[in-house]
Amino acid sequence: MERQGRIHKKTLLDGTVTNQILIWNDTTEAWEVGNLSDLTAILPAGTAAGQMLFWTGAAWTYTETTELKWDDINKRVGVKNSSPTSELDVTGTVTMTRLLAGGVNES
Repeated sequence: MERQGRIHKKTLLDGTVTNQILIWNDTTEAWEVGNLSDLTAILPAGTAAGQMLFWTGAAWTYTETTELKWDDINKRVGVKNSSPTSELDVTGTVTMTRLLAGGVNES
């Protein structure tokens, strides 16, 4: 297989089941079947539900839920709000160029 992001269809069909992923193994230089739970090994210690990961340039780290929170049950994002009550709930000042309210059509 080629390493540049191409995956043979046969690899996806043979030996993979629901909730499995393909993981690149640098040692064998091949794709291997893994489980979603394998991803927890790369999460920073202390990561909790609702936190978002970001790359610092050196490592993955997570936001504090008081800074940025994803509420997966209600599909809401809170900025400086750990209990968002709307799709986007910002506690603090918002700076924007333009705001279009529902039903407004920009022509």
